[in-house]
Amino acid sequence: MKGKTNARVFCKKNTSDTLDFYIKVMNQNWYLFSTDYYSSSIYYEYYNGKMIDDTFRKTKRVRQQKLKDRIIRTTKYIEDEYSVVILDRTKKRNNKESRLNN
Repeated sequence: MKGKTNARVFCKKNTSDTLDFYIKVMNQNWYLFSTDYYSSSIYYEYYNGKMIDDTFRKTKRVRQQKLKDRIIRTTKYIEDEYSVVILDRTKKRNNKESRLNN
């Protein structure tokens, strides 16, 4: 799996009937967001963790699509805010910029 990101998105049930989503990168957990509106299928899909690449696959289910969009937005925010590389797009962009600077 050359060039693949070893990041997993997972969720935990909260006491107030919400799901808290996290991303785990290199044994470090980053909080993404919490959501009040969820279904049991979303919980069972993410509670053990799901590879970030699998998260971005297209789906016809509206809830899953909105969740995917939110995961993408917050992951990009974490990359910018904490200077961590999670997405393959970011790796490619950084490699391209480093080649241009040399």
